Amino acid sequence: MRRLLVANALLLILVASSWPLFHSGFFRVHDYTHGARIAEMTRAVTDGHIPPQWSQNFGYGYGMPLYLFYAPLPYYFGAFVFWLFGSILFSVSSVFFLANLLTIVAAYYLGKRLFGSIGALLLSALITLAPYRAVNVFIRGAISEAWGIAASVWMLLGLVLVLQKHRHGWVVLALSTAGLLLSHNLITMIFLPFFTLFALVFIVYKKAWKQAITTLGSTLLGVGMAAYYILPAFLEKSLTQVEGRILTHYFDFHLHFLYLRQLITPYWGYGGSVWGPVDEISFFLGYGMLTGFVLVAAAVFQTIRKKKNVRSYQLMLAVFSFLLGCVALLMTTEKTLFIWDQVEVLRFVQFPWRFLSVAIIFLSLAITSGVMTLRGRVLKIVITGFLVILLLSNARYFRPESYLADPEQLYSADESQIAESMSGILPDFMPESFDETAVPVNFSKVVIDPTLPQESELVNRVHEKLVFATFTDETELTFAIADFPGWQVEIDGKRVGHQKSAEGLLQVTVPTGSHLVGVLFLPTPIRTWANGISVVSILVLFGIMLHRERQE
Repeated sequence: MRRLLVANALLLILVASSWPLFHSGFFRVHDYTHGARIAEMTRAVTDGHIPPQWSQNFGYGYGMPLYLFYAPLPYYFGAFVFWLFGSILFSVSSVFFLANLLTIVAAYYLGKRLFGSIGALLLSALITLAPYRAVNVFIRGAISEAWGIAASVWMLLGLVLVLQKHRHGWVVLALSTAGLLLSHNLITMIFLPFFTLFALVFIVYKKAWKQAITTLGSTLLGVGMAAYYILPAFLEKSLTQVEGRILTHYFDFHLHFLYLRQLITPYWGYGGSVWGPVDEISFFLGYGMLTGFVLVAAAVFQTIRKKKNVRSYQLMLAVFSFLLGCVALLMTTEKTLFIWDQVEVLRFVQFPWRFLSVAIIFLSLAITSGVMTLRGRVLKIVITGFLVILLLSNARYFRPESYLADPEQLYSADESQIAESMSGILPDFMPESFDETAVPVNFSKVVIDPTLPQESELVNRVHEKLVFATFTDETELTFAIADFPGWQVEIDGKRVGHQKSAEGLLQVTVPTGSHLVGVLFLPTPIRTWANGISVVSILVLFGIMLHRERQE
């Protein structure tokens, strides 16, 4: 009976956070390029470009190394769904839905490991139904950030499993670490310091020195599995226009600090973040979480004052999680400006309020831990039920402003639409020397100068092109490709050098006569090493799993 009640409650949480995703249409969000990203990912994989790194149609049809720098994991899943069912809208909706499902499952099992089924239900509701998650999914469309939150909870679950000596804990921790790194760069950057502190405190508290080695090894193994993405993303980002586009003007972090009152103000809007306390988007923590603070503070105070018998680790977990959550909240405010100004890498976060992703996780842990310090099972059940019902009322936030009459205008796999309409929305990772103002939009030609007949274009895949051309004089052949490290040119099967045109396009000198001219996108030395590290790490993962299975 209890299991049935818990299952029904979890289903209610899933429905409350996801019900608009079952609508036959779709809605507009701030970042509506997800359909295009999924389509470009699918196109790359079906063309044999694995791991997919180059997008053929972004960059105004001249391409850009999108998935070298933009965390790809949600789009792997979206591409699989698109390949399977052929619907961009369904694939986008599926990516959104899976972010909610992964969060619920991870939070539930984390709570169950720490507190039992009652605490598991409360923790799942607190994290999943946090209004900031509704902002990410139904207003901003920050689906990678939503996946990052889910992966962060999975990492905490992996850590707890390791500390509890669960036989598969190290696998969960390694895979979730890789999942976080492949889901969202910025959430990874801001979550890992909090995770490290959380892990250190609990390792010291439990004196789990052997598990500390397992924790470190599993985390490093996860980093190794994601190395094929994170190493080039970090070491080659200077070869793109990303810093000039995302670190200036509107994206300057100084413009997006929160005021503490915004966290308790129940305003809800579908606009954007602006300077000052009058944002047209909400950063409300929600009545459920705020009520939980009050109840838990009273309960913990009463417990300490009367020196009631309570499991010390639960009290420590409540206090320490609360402190971590408060630090994350402070990082959203100008009170921590001195940190933002000193730690240069934080400028890439752009919006200080992204730290709410971390805050909602640890504050939810604090509230759940506090409730579990209460004496009496009935009291725990009553307060948990009350808070879950209050949290379910957050369903009113988990909805779009309106549905689109023609969603295909924003969510489409059409190559020309991606080149013409979507490229200006996502220009961040265009190659450094590419000048989009000097070339027309292209979505069909392999070579733009000189003009070649259609039958001359023999191969036109995302990562490789081949043309057959005859010239009476030595000719500069300009491909419709934004030149970027990794592109190599062959003439009649022999590797030759190439140059960039004034617009930043790939250009090669072709001698007189008839020739096969091909270009291929190949790994640079950095990418080769990164790919090797990932392959070795995956082999190590399976090797350890097989070895342990044989031992048992």
